[in-house]
Amino acid sequence: DFRDSIFQSNPFANFDRLRLPPQPSANATETSPSGILHVFEHNTDMNGWHYGKMKKPKCNLYEKYGNALKETNIINGGSIIGSPWAFKRIETFMTDTWKGCNDQVILNVLVRANILESDPTEAITRMVADTTETATSTSVSNIEHISNPGHIVVKVHRQGYGPLNVIGYGGTVMKDKDGRFMNRNCIIAPVVHQYDILGSCSLTADIIKNITTREENF
Repeated sequence: DFRDSIFQSNPFANFDRLRLPPQPSANATETSPSGILHVFEHNTDMNGWHYGKMKKPKCNLYEKYGNALKETNIINGGSIIGSPWAFKRIETFMTDTWKGCNDQVILNVLVRANILESDPTEAITRMVADTTETATSTSVSNIEHISNPGHIVVKVHRQGYGPLNVIGYGGTVMKDKDGRFMNRNCIIAPVVHQYDILGSCSLTADIIKNITTREENF
């Protein structure tokens, strides 16, 4: 989402931290991951708006996946970084398998239900079979044309950490003395999303120095 995002520095400055980390050698029964996806949370719980979207007949995901979203923070659907294969898998669900569902709902279900981290052919075939007698969806045939369709490694960043800071709808807002938005680990946030929807207290620069973090700098 570009309308409500601002770039304060290069989000790819530490590109090695965004890449798929080295993986141990897979044995004969395992498939190596084919990509990585970085997603970014709001500082607010999953809510009735999303559940309502899931219950609509054209979506109908609530009964099966509603519990996977309970007691989780909302993952923002407009702030993601990923490998081409990760985007391809998400696109398949949005335009085919779960076509008609809200895009942010789909992303939250894919992450919280660990669907992206499972074998893609098996996962999509299983979900198509839940709604049809035979798994003949074009989503399955699309998978077959991609070499080595392994699972996706998913990294969930809490609000205020990583290269994208989603501050709208409950985010903790921190600014330095020059008015630049900061991450919770006291660095300038490379990208700030929903800066125009705050609705939370803004910490002063005097308080920021006391913030500690459990996540690496970006």
